[in-house]
Amino acid sequence: AHIAKQFFRDEEATHMENITKSVNFACGQLRLGKDAAADAKALVVKACDGRWGEGEWTTMLTGACVYAASRQNSLPITVRDVAEACQLDVFALGRVYNRLKFLHELKVPPLDPATFV
Repeated sequence: AHIAKQFFRDEEATHMENITKSVNFACGQLRLGKDAAADAKALVVKACDGRWGEGEWTTMLTGACVYAASRQNSLPITVRDVAEACQLDVFALGRVYNRLKFLHELKVPPLDPATFV
């Protein structure tokens, strides 16, 4: 039984490591600061709530969290920028982002067009 517990701890640690790499990669592609990256990682962990997935679902969630963190930090990043950095469909990413906002009651400031000029 002890070996099984150790295996599952390692699996969770591996998933966390993969999520961290994914967030760091996306933030690096978008040239986001460490604060936004830390916010995105914390949001991914909160959104996963211990239920780890693999594949495109995790990538979609990571992209949505990176976009949410960039919006919360008032950075001039569009959902299209995040979709391109994470190689995701922009419409699917938008749906996951909206669901994330709704489920976790995220407070996101409205976009200010002046930040993109």
